[in-house]
Amino acid sequence: MRLCTRTGFSFLELMLVIVLIGILANLAIPAYSDALLRARAQAIIGDYLVVRTAVVDYFTRNATWPQDRGAGEYPEELSPYLEDRVQWAHPLSANPEGLQEKEYVYDWENWIQADGSSKHPETGVLTGFTVQSDDLRLKTIIANAWSYPVVWRLDKLILPIESMGVIPAGRYEPPASPGEAEESPGEGKDPGKGKAKGKDPAKGKAKGKN
Repeated sequence: MRLCTRTGFSFLELMLVIVLIGILANLAIPAYSDALLRARAQAIIGDYLVVRTAVVDYFTRNATWPQDRGAGEYPEELSPYLEDRVQWAHPLSANPEGLQEKEYVYDWENWIQADGSSKHPETGVLTGFTVQSDDLRLKTIIANAWSYPVVWRLDKLILPIESMGVIPAGRYEPPASPGEAEESPGEGKDPGKGKAKGKDPAKGKAKGKN
């Protein structure tokens, strides 16, 4: 009697393999996307540290801060200090895995008025490094990774360099967003109340300069 030997997979076995691959992909893609965001957040914090060093060096030499700039505009005064080490505009792009990256830009803020007060006193910020993006999750990861007070304002996350002593609202709460609220530092708090904990990351208490 001749025995029949199988030379392939049955339809049911193939379907089970396809389902298993789909399940693994659904688990892996969000984790990979999260890892990309966290790596990008660390890169942004690294850019902030480079800019902060350059700005403080500029202030030490010139006794004034660079002029305020628009979003994505490179502060020309900092060219000798930065030497093009920081890219200020990050347009939309797709990475090799096809995951879409959202646009974000940097903005140098100089809100010091003639009398030494802040143009936006409710923030307590005199000068700062802003990350402007509609990607709430990216900004929230940055805020959670940074150990000093940050300021949320509209679509901006501001990392202060010079402040009016204490950030009035401390660690502002990001706006709630469906599916992302669990990533935020907190919910339902009034950003106009409370006081900041921690020292100014640049120089402690600020002294405004005209």
